[in-house]
Amino acid sequence: MLKFIPIHHLDQGIRVRDSNGELVDSNETARQMPATLGYKSNSIFSADRWLTEDSINCGDADDNINRKGQPSARSVMLVALRLLHHLGVRRVFLLGCDFRMSFGSENYAFDQSRSRRSIRMNNNTYRILCDKFNMLLPHFKSAGFEVFNCTPNSCLTVFPFVDFEEAVKLSTKNMPSRIETKGMYENPR
Repeated sequence: MLKFIPIHHLDQGIRVRDSNGELVDSNETARQMPATLGYKSNSIFSADRWLTEDSINCGDADDNINRKGQPSARSVMLVALRLLHHLGVRRVFLLGCDFRMSFGSENYAFDQSRSRRSIRMNNNTYRILCDKFNMLLPHFKSAGFEVFNCTPNSCLTVFPFVDFEEAVKLSTKNMPSRIETKGMYENPR
């Protein structure tokens, strides 16, 4: 497993669980952790350069309105999609992206409660992200970058829905049933 983190966070301290399971500050930093890679980030969203700029955009700065007069929001989902594109992935299937939270519900696949305010803010972020993804769609299409949502009844409707079983079929249809490796390490000269 790899962890990607903005370069400007590499030297920040981390928290670890002590013998009682409580989170405590560590003397170590993210930079000292194995399989942790830093990336240059920016917080000025621009759909027309998002796939090609020399840094990875996570959304807009913490201002309420960005430079183009649109509401601002940041999300690691933007970072994840950009990293996948940068690494050469051209088809992405999203799982568990329901883009909705409600108070008193299990909103995560792990134990984590949220306040009403946090839920309201997250739902607002989801709405803003849908707007940003709509702006990115034509750029994704021209770059041959396909994103599908495999989450039934999701509020993230920007990307086409594909049933999970169909996603598996699409992902594996060009995979050979057997990979022949004999001779791969021999020099043909």
